[in-house]
Amino acid sequence: MVYEIQKNFLLSDCTLLENLKKDNIPFRNSKFETFYTQITSNHSVKFQSFCNEFYKITKFNNSILEQNQEEKISKKKFEKARK
Repeated sequence: MVYEIQKNFLLSDCTLLENLKKDNIPFRNSKFETFYTQITSNHSVKFQSFCNEFYKITKFNNSILEQNQEEKISKKKFEKARK
């Protein structure tokens, strides 16, 4: 069985942004939020906000197939799920 694993790193005293600017590589700073409301080995419900857009991602797993359903939702539904 395969599980999604995410790691976030805080890079202190890093010159990454300066190097991107120096090399004229476009980038932008963005705020995002992710939280789960249900997690089991066969099913998970995840909510994400990114650049003022809101999503509900439902994942179904079984031994043969992994299926993701992504639905764009309103900010109101996102806030309600967070409570």
